Amino acid sequence: MRSATSVAGEVEAPPGPDVTSGANAVSAEEALARLERYAKEMEKLQRSRRNATLGAVANGTLTVDAAIVRVDTLRSLQALAYHAWRSAAHLVDRGE
Repeated sequence: MRSATSVAGEVEAPPGPDVTSGANAVSAEEALARLERYAKEMEKLQRSRRNATLGAVANGTLTVDAAIVRVDTLRSLQALAYHAWRSAAHLVDRGE
């Protein structure tokens, strides 16, 4: 999530050749590539954590209610990351 916060700060910058200014300048292409990478990482994380969460229910270390909350939260975060990436791609005319 720290990475998502970092990218969000970059995306909020005014339009121009660089998404941020100064030593940490990032092009729109690099910011878009980061959003894509983070969205894909969230998808992998969601899958692995879902399996671990269901395993914890199976061995009795986690309640079903807590597991549902965890799985739903990760699913929502992954969907938000994906939609942020796709929205940004369309905003800079890179949508497919």
